[in-house]
Order: sequence, then structure tokens, then C-alpha cells
Amino acid sequence: METSKKIIILFCIAAILPYCLFFLFYGFNILMLPFIIIAVLGAIFLPLYFLREEFSAFTKLTKFAKELKEGKWSSRLEQINAASFNAVADAFNMAADRFEKKQNELRQVIDLVPGFIYAKDFDGNILLANKALARFLESEPSKIVGKNEASFEGLSFLRNSHFESEVAEDGSLCSISEEECLVTGKKAIYLVFRSPLTDNDGNRLGILIFAYDITTLKEIQQNLEVINTSLEAKIKEEVAKNIQKDQELIKEKEKFIRNAVHEINSALTVITLNAEYLIKEYGQNRSTSAILGAAKSLSSAYGDLSYSTIKDSPTFQTASNVDASELVMERVEFFRDIAGLSDITIVSQIQPNALFFINKAKLTRLIDNNLSNAIKYSHPQKTIFVKFFRDDKKWVLEFESTGKKIEDKGKIFELYTREDDIKGGHGVGLSMVKEICNEFGVDIEVETDGNKNIFRYRFNKNC
Repeated sequence: METSKKIIILFCIAAILPYCLFFLFYGFNILMLPFIIIAVLGAIFLPLYFLREEFSAFTKLTKFAKELKEGKWSSRLEQINAASFNAVADAFNMAADRFEKKQNELRQVIDLVPGFIYAKDFDGNILLANKALARFLESEPSKIVGKNEASFEGLSFLRNSHFESEVAEDGSLCSISEEECLVTGKKAIYLVFRSPLTDNDGNRLGILIFAYDITTLKEIQQNLEVINTSLEAKIKEEVAKNIQKDQELIKEKEKFIRNAVHEINSALTVITLNAEYLIKEYGQNRSTSAILGAAKSLSSAYGDLSYSTIKDSPTFQTASNVDASELVMERVEFFRDIAGLSDITIVSQIQPNALFFINKAKLTRLIDNNLSNAIKYSHPQKTIFVKFFRDDKKWVLEFESTGKKIEDKGKIFELYTREDDIKGGHGVGLSMVKEICNEFGVDIEVETDGNKNIFRYRFNKNC
């Protein structure tokens, strides 16, 4: 029952109750009835007359409160003549103004969002809709709010009954998915975000849905994938062409170097043979020894050049059975004339029958570079000792020379590193030696004792 009706009934009871008590104690007299009626009516209507403005104000406040409850925040209280209610009316109007202002700000925010935003309760009744959704449905937000989602066929692709039933049980769920629909006969793709809609107390009121058109982004992605695939194919084609060109250039380079090395070695062979002939015919002198030693030194240097440039060729890849003892003796004899240019003597102690399965050209480079370095960095008129012996089931090749002490034993095997900048060379030889040792599992040891330097190589038993 409304409060105003209750007040009127209360006035009636308050006016009749004294007379009822009077009749109860003194009895009823019919002659007094007109006076009683007049008194009762006066007791009822006089207060109502004097409180008519208050009753009018109270009725307006009640109606306004009902409209607020129904969500009609745009309504306002009209002027109230009852002074006692003016403050309340002003407070209500101020609250309504502030709330409507906040609502308008929120409305502007959601209307600026390019995607669809709408909220609905669990029965599918739409509680909120922005302008983007209204344009999609060719309507107005005010005409959408309050209607059921099922009445709009265009929203069918956004409905997800399975998710909605789960949200009704668990309010912490969220969902992101891609949905397709037809817009003016063309397929459109939307990224759809769904989330529970709750009040301040965490009570689930419904579901908030946001959908953004990603059709253009998808098309760009697909175009980029096509372009990427095409570019990959072209890059592979160009890479294949470049690899083929590089291989052809490498082959041409190897061919050129082989020819150059062959021509140089041919010339050095002629020089060597002629120097040996002169020594045989006319005896050895310093000039003929110098020519022979220089020719052999050049031959060794070009052997390193050949290895460095075409080491990937079959010449340096094929392994075979090699009598390492004979090879060491052969290389020692070859370098005697080179050592003689600096008045250096080579003394060798070589045990026979060292049979290795190894690449002979690479083993030759290991021996030659150690002999060449020993001669280069030895003091004049000194002796180089070359030993090749079996120790603990392993063959050991050792080169001992007298010269400047080696300060950094590890660094000397680095490419382009030399201990003595005064001496010739480019610091390539020992780097080449280390590379060969690493390939065949040969252990390297370097010892220094005063001015004596010893390079020792322990060959793996599988060599």
C-alpha cells in the first residue's frame, strides 16, 4: 500500500478513535451523530487541507523515485511548493544531473569505439548498445536497448549459448574468438570478446560483448603470406643461382691455382735440377747451394699456398696408407739445402715402419711447416734435431731448435701470429699445422728450456 494512503487511513483512525471510546464508556446517542460526523470530517480534511502541498510533494517524490528505479534518469522533479521537501527535491535533481552527465560521458566513450559494444542479461534482453552496433543493425541505440537479442537476425553470429551457460555458473570466464558473418553479401570476420557483466558486489547481471571487424587485417595478413611465399621462392631461386655461380668461381679459382702452382713448381724443378747439375759437374760452392736452397724454400712455400687455397679438393681429402718414417726422412733431406743457407745443420733420429692411414699431402704440410719454422727462427750455425719414435704405443714427431724463447705457446698457433716480427712469413704455417692436428686427433706439445724450443706431436693410434 502506498504511503499517502496509509497516512489518510491513519488520520481517519485518529479522528474516529476518540468517539468510539466515548460511545464505549457512555453509550450511543443518535442526536449526537451529526456533530460526530462533522467533527470526524473536520479532523480528517482540515489536516489534509493544510498538508495538501506536502502531500503533493510527497506524491511527486514517490513518482520520481519510481521513474529512477525504471532507469528514466532524464526525468526531473517539477517545482515543489512545500518548503520542507525543497531540499530533498534539489538533492534528487542534482543526483539525477550528475548521473546523467556520467551516463553521457560513458555513452560518448562507447560510441567512439569502432567495434560493436553491447550488454545483455541472461535472457538475451539488451541492456546497452553503442552507435557502431546500431549502424550495423540500421537502427538507433534507444530502439535496440530493451529488446531481445533474438529479434535481431544480424546478431546471430555473436550468440554463444555454450559460453553463456558457463558464465551463468562461473563469473570469472572470458572468451576471445573469431566469428564470420555476411555483410551486404560479403564475408566479414570479427574478433569477438565476451566477458561477464557484474555489479559492485560481484553478482552476475549478464554478458558484455565487444566485436571488432578484422576483415581488412585478415586480407592484409593473407596478402603478406602470399608475398612472403613468393619472396621466399624468389630468394631460394636467387640463392641457388648464387651458389651455382660461387661453385663455378671456386672451380675456376682452383683450376687457376692448380695451373699456377704447377707452372711455378715446373719452373722451380728446372732451377733445382740445373742447380744440382752444376754442383755435380763443377762442384758445390756457395752460389749453387744458395740457388738450390732458395728453389726448395720457394717450393715449400708454394706447397702451403696450394694447401691453403684448394684444401677442400680431393688431393687433400683422400686418405691412404703412408710410410710416415720414409716421408719424414724425405722431407728432412729436402730441407738440408735450405738449412745450409743459414749454416744450420739438421740431425735426424727416425725409427722405421711408421705406417699411417692418413692424407699424405696434409702430413707433408705438417712436417714441412715445422722444419721451415725451425730453420727460420734458429740461430745461425746451430743444429736442428728431428726425432720420430714410438712412445707408449703412439708415434711421436719432435722438432728441437735453438733460438729466441717462445713467450706465448698458445698464441703462436693462431692465424697471422708471429713471435718474431723481424723474421719473414705471415704466421700461417703453424695455424695450418694446428688445423691438420685437430682433424686427425694429433696432440700438440710445446716446451721451452732456455733458448731451446721443442715442438712435439703425438699421433693417434688410429692414424
